[in-house]
Amino acid sequence: MNINQVKINIEELYNTNINYLKSHKKHLYEHIIESTDNISLTIDTNTLTLNKAIDGKTIYKEGALISAKNEVTAFIEKMNKINYKPAPSSINVKDIIKKNAFIKTAKHYSRYYDKCSQLTPDKGDLIIFGIGLGHHIQLLNELNIFDNIIVIENNINNLKESLYCTNWKELLDKNISLIVNSNVEKFDIELTEFMNRSYPSIIVSTLTYNHLESITPTNEYANVKEKIYNYCVFKQVAVECAGPDSQRLLNSNYNISLNKKILDLDKTTLGNNNTNTIIVGAGPSLDHYIDIIKKYRNKLFVISAGSSLISLLKSNIQPDIHFELEFQNLAALNLEHVNHSFSLKDTTLICSLSSNPKLSNFFKETHYFIQAASEISKHLPISSILDHGGISCTNGATAFASRISKGTIYLVGLDFAYTNNAHHAKDNISYQKDLKGHLKILEEKETGIPGASIKVLDVYKNIVMTTPLLHAAKEVMQNLTSIKKNKFINCSFGAEISNSIHHTPNQLIEKMEMSDNENTKINYFFNDISEFDTKIQTHNMYDKSFTVCYTIQNTIEKNLTNSNINFSKLVKSILNSIESDFSNNHLQYRNIMSFIRLPLLSLYIISNYTDNSYRNDIINTWLNDYTDYLKDVKTTINTYLEKNEFPSTEDWIETNK
Repeated sequence: MNINQVKINIEELYNTNINYLKSHKKHLYEHIIESTDNISLTIDTNTLTLNKAIDGKTIYKEGALISAKNEVTAFIEKMNKINYKPAPSSINVKDIIKKNAFIKTAKHYSRYYDKCSQLTPDKGDLIIFGIGLGHHIQLLNELNIFDNIIVIENNINNLKESLYCTNWKELLDKNISLIVNSNVEKFDIELTEFMNRSYPSIIVSTLTYNHLESITPTNEYANVKEKIYNYCVFKQVAVECAGPDSQRLLNSNYNISLNKKILDLDKTTLGNNNTNTIIVGAGPSLDHYIDIIKKYRNKLFVISAGSSLISLLKSNIQPDIHFELEFQNLAALNLEHVNHSFSLKDTTLICSLSSNPKLSNFFKETHYFIQAASEISKHLPISSILDHGGISCTNGATAFASRISKGTIYLVGLDFAYTNNAHHAKDNISYQKDLKGHLKILEEKETGIPGASIKVLDVYKNIVMTTPLLHAAKEVMQNLTSIKKNKFINCSFGAEISNSIHHTPNQLIEKMEMSDNENTKINYFFNDISEFDTKIQTHNMYDKSFTVCYTIQNTIEKNLTNSNINFSKLVKSILNSIESDFSNNHLQYRNIMSFIRLPLLSLYIISNYTDNSYRNDIINTWLNDYTDYLKDVKTTINTYLEKNEFPSTEDWIETNK
């Protein structure tokens, strides 16, 4: 073959690829056509193969293909030496009503953890950072050891050059996906969709490959890797769990049975466009602003959120309303503790219908709304539903304020991070050392920053640490501030909140001095929900969920003795099937997932990281645990529903996790 024939061949391959992208990946095709960057490819006259040259120097010293083979070989050798196995503690499923429901499975896995030779996932996924000329992608795919391969590339020109070397039509028709960061918004959407599709592999069995790692700038893919890491951490702690979800749902049914007042948020109004509403969170920055709130109290409509209430009361600041989302009995014990020192009978409570029914005992009056994520929201008046009000009390309070007012909203003490390594304001209950009984669990631990595994930027662009839950709350807050027309003022030294303006204490004082707003009133309107009986809908929802749960049980039992079944693939297919079946009913889907998400994650782990010699044995242990779990949980929930008793005498969540 001569050099002219090589040129003809690579042009033909380019045309094949570009036509394929034009038909199947139009946005990538358009960006490639629009790209004006010069091609940096050169033909090696000795091997008649393409290489990449920058500033006259070839990138692949041994030739592109040989370099790719060496790189892939080195990656596999390194991969086989690393222990990817999740720790035994990851098998002990929490927050699913039945305590230690999968303890036998966890102990079984723990007994064999050190003996098991299965260090890498039986069938995992692979994320490749960097397209190069594509040879390494082709080689990795041919190994047939990965279920799915996702290629992430920051530079559209690298994709353009690879079209001359790699048959993308062949690769993309298989199990390979491609995301190129040619449009930030579209890239983020595609990345999130990929991670959602990859669950549960993305959590425990997705490996990463860095092309040309020795010469690639260390920060080139840092942002993408951080997004993937944050997603994985969040997915483990902040999504559906049977314990808290069921406790909320039972609370809602019980509160409805007591004929509680449900707000009509479309008609409820607060002041006018000049109203200064202040949402008070319990973050450490509150200590720097609380005296300002006290001094200008008559110019502010004050909403305390969650545990910030005690700080305000200790400074002789009575909030106009107190806001709660808390569903636990622990929240009621906390308010009872506050009420011993400060009377709450002059304060109105605004809270979710799913809040703990005992909370209303301490306040002058209580008005309820419905969270959009509640499984019974579609059975109740739409004007009572509050969007963007999840994750934390401060999120909910801000969503509530922006729903009923068009005025400026000040966010005080909403740090969403450990500011100066502190989590709460100084008067918070977590710093008390004399707490009794169940409240003892609220005491702040003195060693380290518990659970703070995510880096974020603060208001001065410095890196601070935060937890998955606080980070998720910040993301929800930023979604809210991006769609609402209110002006949002961030009065904290914690995490930066996009679509808000940061104010130091002095800047807040200046703003208050110029303000003439006083004595703002709130006008409440209510929906009559006496005609709604949600117990029937709740029963039906649980029945459908348990039907799916038992179908899963039967599927695992049927396949337990089938030597041809890959259980990690079976788990993925079960999850994909449920998502497809309930794609038009996300509330039912949420309820189903609350019962099976964590148990199936455990099954996925043990089926992916155990030797053939005892894999069936441990899966059988899981099946016995799962059977007992379903029986216990179904009986518990139905007993509360049928007797219409107080929702739960204990909290179905591990508060100290």
